[in-house]
Amino acid sequence: MAGWRRMMVWATWLACFSAMPSRSADTVAADTVAERVAAACHESVVGVYCMRDDYEGYMGTGAVVSADGYILTSTTSVFEGVEEVFVHFPDFRVMKAKVVEINMPLECVLLKVDAKDLAGLPVSRAIPRVGTRAFTAGNADHLIRLSGEPTFSQGTVSGVYEVESGDSQSSYAGLAIETTAAVNPGQDGGPLLDAAGRIMGMISLSISESRWQGTAVPMARILEGMQAFRDGRVRVSDRPLLDEASPDDGRKSMADRVQPWANCLVGLNVEREFQVERLATVYWPIYRKTIPNWGSLTAAAQVARQTDATAAEMTINANRLVCRPRKAVTGVVISADGHILTSAFNVASDAVFKQRKGQTKPRQYDGSLARLMAFDAAEYETVANPVRSVTATLANGKSCPATIVARDLQLGVAVLKVAEQDLPHLDLKTLQAAPILGEAVGAVGIAPDGTSGFTLNEGMISAARRNEGRRFQFTALANYGNSGGPVVNADGKILGLILEPLRAGPGLEAMLGVPPVPKSSGLLSGRVLPMVAAGIQPSLVLWQTAPNSGVGFAAPISRILESLPTLMEGRDVLPAGMPYLGIVPNLDVQQAFKNEVIVHQLEPNSPAAKAGLAVGDRVFQIDGRDVPNWKVLLEIVAEHKVGEVLSIRVERKAKPPHVEINGIAVRNDRDLRKMIESLGENEEFSGRVVRDQDSTPTFEVTLQERR
Repeated sequence: MAGWRRMMVWATWLACFSAMPSRSADTVAADTVAERVAAACHESVVGVYCMRDDYEGYMGTGAVVSADGYILTSTTSVFEGVEEVFVHFPDFRVMKAKVVEINMPLECVLLKVDAKDLAGLPVSRAIPRVGTRAFTAGNADHLIRLSGEPTFSQGTVSGVYEVESGDSQSSYAGLAIETTAAVNPGQDGGPLLDAAGRIMGMISLSISESRWQGTAVPMARILEGMQAFRDGRVRVSDRPLLDEASPDDGRKSMADRVQPWANCLVGLNVEREFQVERLATVYWPIYRKTIPNWGSLTAAAQVARQTDATAAEMTINANRLVCRPRKAVTGVVISADGHILTSAFNVASDAVFKQRKGQTKPRQYDGSLARLMAFDAAEYETVANPVRSVTATLANGKSCPATIVARDLQLGVAVLKVAEQDLPHLDLKTLQAAPILGEAVGAVGIAPDGTSGFTLNEGMISAARRNEGRRFQFTALANYGNSGGPVVNADGKILGLILEPLRAGPGLEAMLGVPPVPKSSGLLSGRVLPMVAAGIQPSLVLWQTAPNSGVGFAAPISRILESLPTLMEGRDVLPAGMPYLGIVPNLDVQQAFKNEVIVHQLEPNSPAAKAGLAVGDRVFQIDGRDVPNWKVLLEIVAEHKVGEVLSIRVERKAKPPHVEINGIAVRNDRDLRKMIESLGENEEFSGRVVRDQDSTPTFEVTLQERR
């Protein structure tokens, strides 16, 4: 990784958007295996440092691959033309290394230190399958040099596909292994390990802009492509360090469950009227060479130029993360005659900032971040960027035009149609299941190259019910590529459909002057926003969620099935107000979570107040269904629409005994004074004691929209 400066760039970028969680949801179950792999690789993962000149320093990770001192690392850790390379071992030894071979197409460097009896890691000569357990180890934050211990993370192989570098430093293009294990600044050049402790690949800075996840160059490709391995100079072992753990009870993995219906996934290429601007990245070592008379600048001027370029690189990369990429998104075939289900986000009309006069020129950094971000509202207009066409690529490789049939903007899903017959498709009714808090799930999508099967990010259900039951929340990484794909459980049942991977906050939408629906990444097209808050000006920190944040949302399959008949008829479902009753629980935690529903307050003019419910009533039945707690009450209300009538039965406690005089109830001193004032002089009166009985009245409540 280029320089300690570059490490700082990535650290800030990832911190802002929480792009790569450090642990997967499978952590507890895999702890024993993880501990064994961590112990086995501890002595074999090293820190790599070098300088190319007075202005360029590099750091990263390396992996010892032979006992006689050969170490494999990355061209982003050791660049061409470096003067000295130093290797830091976990036992705090520091050894000088020489460069044996640099292979830029593979993004790999082979080093040699003068040592014997090193702990070399074995290699895997096979391309791993999606779902394979995976581990990363590295020199993130200089930890090997500072603490004598590498960072370590576990996850799975989430995809295997062809990739073209999306990073300003990466040179790799080819088959890549994607992982959900953490890839943090400083880990490039480190190993991606399997459960047997073998190197499956070497961590690369190459990424897919539709996925934004860590990738590795397959070890199989490195062994084939690097001369030192081909001619036998470096002898590597493929003998496992550890016995691979067998699946528990012989159960199929989640990936195995998905495989039978993976041919129902389709790639959707969506063309809009205006192409999303792709900002050119900035890489300081290359940009520095374009600065005239660099050597004659004062030290202060050099620092200022480098500081501005570093800030520009950070800002551009962060803006790219929240821009819709020009890549395929995911859809699911749900009928033999070509109906496709996807996220409404994928086929949403965006908004773009367009110059009022002339054609907008592609922007690039010219030495001033301030000029790059400059925006004169008088020169730009906000215009719609509608979808012009959609092309669906089927599992058999055939591409065909797709039409948008209808959208459910309340759930966030859409139905498309291709003119095909006898397509393999998912029977959603048969495969449906409800999300359960804490259960293991996977977010399924197409591979970015469209030809390498499916991707699978594993996680868990973190909230089984959100937005009155219209959504649920999960921790599996959700991004542009798998938006529109299914969320599955360990049995391969479908729980829901992945929705938008990012959401702009209402404050940002207001600042940008664009409509709140859809909450689209395309809002940024034509404008570069700062990373930090800038008063009332829009900034990236105002995004609510970002791709791969660990907070993903899906529409429940049960709700989708309710909406599908309407959508397949070509009728949109527009956002509607949610129904409400207007009864308020006791906010005291101990009272609120009791297994009873007591009306603590009534909102004025609410449906419940108008119908006659009273404070103190215990709601125990709605439309004949028992209501044991507030959760059930909210679920029942959410199942209905504004204008529908609920029959609510309550238990009403009798009021304390009171006196009734001349037919007037006297419950307190005020009532007594009013009654006396109403009597004439010498007027006789009669009274009686009234004792009310408990009752269970029923009220017809018409649901209304909250105003």
